[in-house]
Amino acid sequence: MDFIRVMLVDDEPIVLEDLSDLLDWEQAGFRIVGTARNGKNALEKMEALRPELIISDIKMPVIDGVQLAAELKKRKSGSLLVLISSWAEFEYARSAIKYGVQDYVLKNDITKEKLVSLLETCKQKILHVREENKVLLSLYIQNLFSEKYHENIPSAGMENKYFETENFYSLIISADTPVGIFRSRASERPVLGRYADSVYRMADKNIRIKAVEEIDRGVLLVLLEDIKKNGTILQELFSFAEQLKVFLKEETGQSFSSFYFPEAQPLKKTAGIYIHNKSVLQCSLFDGEGGQYNLEDKTLRTYSGMAFVDVTDILQFFRSGSREQLYYSVKGLTVQLKKLRNTEALFMCSSQLYAGIAEYIREHPPLQNSLLKDSAVQEAFYSVSGVFDFFLKIMTACISEITGNDEKKYSQATRKSIEYIRENYSDKSLGVRPIAENVGLSANRLMFVFKQDTGYTLSSYLTRYRVEKGKEFLQEKSFKIYEIADRTGFSSSQYFSQVFYRITGKTPLDWRDRK
Repeated sequence: MDFIRVMLVDDEPIVLEDLSDLLDWEQAGFRIVGTARNGKNALEKMEALRPELIISDIKMPVIDGVQLAAELKKRKSGSLLVLISSWAEFEYARSAIKYGVQDYVLKNDITKEKLVSLLETCKQKILHVREENKVLLSLYIQNLFSEKYHENIPSAGMENKYFETENFYSLIISADTPVGIFRSRASERPVLGRYADSVYRMADKNIRIKAVEEIDRGVLLVLLEDIKKNGTILQELFSFAEQLKVFLKEETGQSFSSFYFPEAQPLKKTAGIYIHNKSVLQCSLFDGEGGQYNLEDKTLRTYSGMAFVDVTDILQFFRSGSREQLYYSVKGLTVQLKKLRNTEALFMCSSQLYAGIAEYIREHPPLQNSLLKDSAVQEAFYSVSGVFDFFLKIMTACISEITGNDEKKYSQATRKSIEYIRENYSDKSLGVRPIAENVGLSANRLMFVFKQDTGYTLSSYLTRYRVEKGKEFLQEKSFKIYEIADRTGFSSSQYFSQVFYRITGKTPLDWRDRK
C-alpha cells in the first residue's frame, strides 16, 4: 500500500506522542514519516521526508505555524498543512488562510473521530493531486525524452514541481533489437506501456517507483525515488531489473536488456544522456541479449557508417567445400564485427554472404528447393552470432548436400566401404582387408575401384577420415591427446601426432591452440 506521508510538528513531545497514539495511522492510509519540534526544524527535514501532509501546532519557538505556512507557500512545496490552535490563537490561525492552510483544529476538540474525518478529507485531496501530478509528470517525461524538445523543455506548469530539481534513479528496460538478414527489425519491438501497472505492483519496500513510461517503442523508463538520500540503491535496482526482464520475457516472448545510471540525478540530465547515448541500446547485438549495462559507459556504443569488412575468403572456402576453413573464417568474422560494433558493417557482410550463397544455389539446381527459403530469410535474429551461425548452417548444409550427391555417383562397393569406415574408424584393426571382406571383393579389386571413384587410396581415405574425427575431438579441450588417439583408431598418441602433423602441418596441440 502506498501510504500518505505525514509529518507532525509541535514543540511539546507529549503532544506529538498523543497524536501518534490517537489512532492507527497506517490503517487509515497514512504513515508518520517524521516529527519536528518547530517550523524551522520542519523546513530542514522537508527535503528528506517530503511529507504530503503536515499537522503543526501554531505557537512554537523560532518559526511558528503561520510562518511555516508562509514559507511552504513560498517554496511551492505542495504539502497540505493543518494547524492545531487554541481558542486564544484561533483568530491568528485564520490569518494563515491566505497561505493555503487546509484546515484548523482546536486542541480541545481533537478526538479520534474528528481526526479520522479530517484525515479522510485530506486523503481525497492528496490522492487527487497525486493523479494530477502523475499525468503532468507523464507529459513532462514524454517531452523531456523527445529529441526535439529535451534541450528547451517547458515548465511543468504546476505548483508542485519538485521533480524538475529532485534527483531520481532511472532504470531503462529495452527490448533487444531483432535484426533480419539485411536490416534492423525494430518495428517488431513490443509495446510496453500496457505493463506499467504491473511494474508498480512488483516494487517492494526497498524500491519506490515514481513513474513508469514507455519513452520509445519497446523502451520502458522506470523512475525511482532516491529513498536512501545520497546513499545507493543500486543493488536493489539491479535485482528489480532482473525481475522486470523475466516478467516481460514471459509476457512478450522476447528478451530484454537493462540500462541504469550509477547516480541519482535530475530528469533533464538523464534524458540528455539517454538521447545522446541511445545507440547503446543496440549493444545486445554485439554483446549478447539479456544483459545489464551502465548507460553512461561510452565504450558500449554502437556505430553506423561505412566500414569495409571482406567476406571473399569465406565465399571461397564455401565454394571449395573446405568445412574447417569455412567454420573458422565465419567465427573470425563474428569476432571482428563484435569489435567494430558497426551495424552497417553487419548488414553489408550479411548482404554479401546472402548474395554469394544465392548465386551458388542457382548454379546447383538440386539445392534450390531445400535451402535458403524465403521463410528462413525472414527469420529474426538477436545477435551477430545468431546471424552468422545461420549462414554457417546454410553453407555447411549446401556442402553436405553437394558432397552427398558426389557420393551417389560412386560405385556400390565404394559407398559401402565409406559407410563401413564411418561406423568402425575407431577400431585399431580396421584396414583394407576387413573392409574388403565386408564389401565382398578382393582387397586388390576394392583398392582399384575405390581409387577410381574417389581419387584416394583406401588406406589414405581411412587415415584422413580418422584425422578429421581427431579434429572434432580436439575442439573438446577435456580430451587428452592419448584419449583422442585411442578414440580415432591410432595405435599410440605418438603415431597420431606424426600423422596429424603430416596431413595438417600442425601438431594436435598447436591445432587446438590456434583457435
